[in-house]
Amino acid sequence: GSKRTTLTSLTRQQSFCNTQVHKFKTILAPMLLINFIYIIFYVALQKTSLYSLIQNNEPINLFQRLKILFIWMGTPDFGGATWFLLVLFVIEIIFKIISDISNKLNFFGAEVLLVSLISFTGWFLINNKISLPYYFDISMFGLSFFFLGLTFRKHNIFHKNIDHKFMLPFAIIIVIFFGSFYFKGKLPMNWPTKQFPPLSIQFVSVICGIYLTFIFAKILEYSIILNKFLVYIGQHTFCILITHFFIFRLIFGFFVWVNIFPKDYLRELTPRYSPYPFWLFLTSFSLFLCALIARISRKNRILNYIFNAR
Repeated sequence: GSKRTTLTSLTRQQSFCNTQVHKFKTILAPMLLINFIYIIFYVALQKTSLYSLIQNNEPINLFQRLKILFIWMGTPDFGGATWFLLVLFVIEIIFKIISDISNKLNFFGAEVLLVSLISFTGWFLINNKISLPYYFDISMFGLSFFFLGLTFRKHNIFHKNIDHKFMLPFAIIIVIFFGSFYFKGKLPMNWPTKQFPPLSIQFVSVICGIYLTFIFAKILEYSIILNKFLVYIGQHTFCILITHFFIFRLIFGFFVWVNIFPKDYLRELTPRYSPYPFWLFLTSFSLFLCALIARISRKNRILNYIFNAR
């Protein structure tokens, strides 16, 4: 009996370690690698006159940039969206621990209770401006949204337990109200800087957003071409996440070169909003180039790991 218990315990520990090693290889290590590449690029760019065109701040040497990356997880501009990968990595570790503890406790609601406790602790830290290293505070808070998504998928809630005649117009009204009126001219939430609206607004908006995404996905099932396109995009979101700021800057550089954009546009991370659909064209073209990089990278093992984390 004791041997069997010990063997089961060792198997669980091994399973936990194997899971985290896999997550490190496919999430965190590629995130650090692409930012290291961007750092080398920035340091090289500092030796030229181009650096002052894309950056306002003073040049930072290689050692300082690496220190900022590994100690504070401060990334260069091109890797500005990769904070999400660290948060996802931490969330998955926390959830794996919670899941294992819940299985041992073996009582209904243990998982919900632990997720709620940790999420509200994260929210308390954020509200009181108590920062933890490596985005651990926003990872604790983000656990609630991660768990929400898993719950919707696991229990098939949108298929079975939703009155669509009520939910569809309600979700549309909520998204339009907050998107076009309540947050007009403002950023609704900013995770890296920890700027969030009230908790109730966040959860109502997120649930309505997830629901409308579900409805949109169901509609797209009837279009084979669009369905295949979005599946392809979904399979290459890693490459899009890590390269879109860089691709935007290349596109801006081209339009500056042909005198369509002013030089100060080179310091923008994303297209400036305009009432014309030009920003939409820039975004779509950037998405196309990111997907092209992902496809080309699949032909080489090293490039495939860097740009696709595979």
